[in-house]
Amino acid sequence: MSIRMIEPQDADELMKLVDANRQYLRQWLPWLDCTTEMKHMEGFISRSLHDYADKKGAVFVILDGGKIVGVCGFNLLDWKTGVGEIGYWLSQDCQGSGLMTDSIRQILTYGFGRLGLSLCRIRAATGNRKSRAVAERLGFQHDGILRRSECLYGMVVDHAVYSLLKTEWQANANTK
Repeated sequence: MSIRMIEPQDADELMKLVDANRQYLRQWLPWLDCTTEMKHMEGFISRSLHDYADKKGAVFVILDGGKIVGVCGFNLLDWKTGVGEIGYWLSQDCQGSGLMTDSIRQILTYGFGRLGLSLCRIRAATGNRKSRAVAERLGFQHDGILRRSECLYGMVVDHAVYSLLKTEWQANANTK
């Protein structure tokens, strides 16, 4: 398992992965109905690379056996506060394998180390136990619930908010 920065040539493989997992991912991701054609994926990758160049975000693909199986990264970087907001998704067949926890561990090392962030945050729908478990396994503190935080295909959901300070990450020796 490894992660690397997203690249324009990932569009075809990512689009196939999204299509193969569309129904599964639709439960928790609001953008699937707006990502139905290759031009949508190419636009996402282009925006991600512009955000990286502008120091507003950093998107990585998750690789397993050389194959893309998901995406993770910083959806938002706030340099005034030193905060990075982390987002992620993984194909259904890779769930429960520890890939996402390992990927987010690498994202945290990158964020706290190379980027010099002081806090990383994860938000997930309260019912999304798998995403919440990633934050909990990595030592994030549950900060609370943001009510009516996101609309998922006509259903409004609350978000659980988690945060991890750089000092906590260092004290936990990178959370095993």
